[in-house]
Amino acid sequence: GPDRWAELSAAVVAGAPGVAAVVDAGYTEVAPGSLTVIAADAGPS
Repeated sequence: GPDRWAELSAAVVAGAPGVAAVVDAGYTEVAPGSLTVIAADAGPS
């Protein structure tokens, strides 16, 4: 949900290991610099 997105967004900005994001370049209607996908390593399965 929104709380998890905020948590992960903060982790991306902080450069936390195991978290990566796609940052939009602004070629579409999405604002440049917007995070559109965030992936977090959940550890071993």
